[in-house]
Amino acid sequence: QRSSIWRSIHLQMKLLIANGCSHTAGTEIDPENLKFCHDKAWPKFVAEHHKMWYINIAEPGAGNEQISRSTILFLADLIENKRVDPSNLVVTILWSGFDRYEYWSEQFKSIKSFALTTVFGFNPGETVKKYIEYRSLVEPKEYSYYKNLYYIFNTAQFLESYGIKYYFACGLNSFAHPSQL
Repeated sequence: QRSSIWRSIHLQMKLLIANGCSHTAGTEIDPENLKFCHDKAWPKFVAEHHKMWYINIAEPGAGNEQISRSTILFLADLIENKRVDPSNLVVTILWSGFDRYEYWSEQFKSIKSFALTTVFGFNPGETVKKYIEYRSLVEPKEYSYYKNLYYIFNTAQFLESYGIKYYFACGLNSFAHPSQL
């Protein structure tokens, strides 16, 4: 399917790139596939409605730093290595909560995100929990707000530098309102 996507994009068909956390990855939509259900998550229906191809790169539990970085790296690869015209790209991101911190996962050999407020699901182990607990103690809430807003701003700047259309939203209530800062 991906080779036909690249052919269609080169023929001027639009491509929707979706990123975010579990809400975008389709976590828990299908009981048989609790982690990823990209083919049943909301980006598919947005793309179909607008007659676009789509690629959903969302990961359950992703924090905003991870979402920003993976979006930028994925798009840079599309544009530079796959020679996709940025004017054919539309990016939609459903940003995550501000309480997620990144860490290196030996188990997955990749960077993951975790929040102390996570109520079920992935358990990264006591060492990671302690690391995140200590970080949350030394980083004031205001720092977390500004840091996450920076990731969002930085992603927007990257997209605008290529002229890529984008739509951002927040699916969690931890987004800072200016009156809270």
